[in-house]
Amino acid sequence: EEVMDQATLAAVVRLVLKGSTVSITMGPSISEAEKHVGLGELQKAGVITDRELRILTITAGRVTWPSLPTPGQWLESVLQRLAFLLDPQMKQDAELEQVMQSAEATTDLLTRSVGMSSSLPPRALALGGCVLGFISMRALPAEQARPKDVPSSLW
Repeated sequence: EEVMDQATLAAVVRLVLKGSTVSITMGPSISEAEKHVGLGELQKAGVITDRELRILTITAGRVTWPSLPTPGQWLESVLQRLAFLLDPQMKQDAELEQVMQSAEATTDLLTRSVGMSSSLPPRALALGGCVLGFISMRALPAEQARPKDVPSSLW
């Protein structure tokens, strides 16, 4: 019963948001959202915070178990490997820096707008963002990125 009550669910949501790698600076604060959904009294009484602390105690502080790397971590790995393969003079190129920043921005945008799922894991988001970033900066022709099973007319 206690696992499914509002205070426990709100505490779980708080912990998930606090442990997330996605920035939550946009939108209302957690407290404002809790008040909006009718949890103001539980919030004032400190019940949600108590449940949050209880969950942390039970899990010995391990509320974010090891998981898959984030899309940003995957992208960082891809870009590091790419930089390793490049000619040292090319690494100093401002254009290359812009291409890498474009890949980072595109991956971030994909992660925020599309989100991760079992059909679109972090690695796929990172690689997709990297390719789209490279295409947007004209560092990679779009035709070269076309999957072989997708006809040119559809691409």
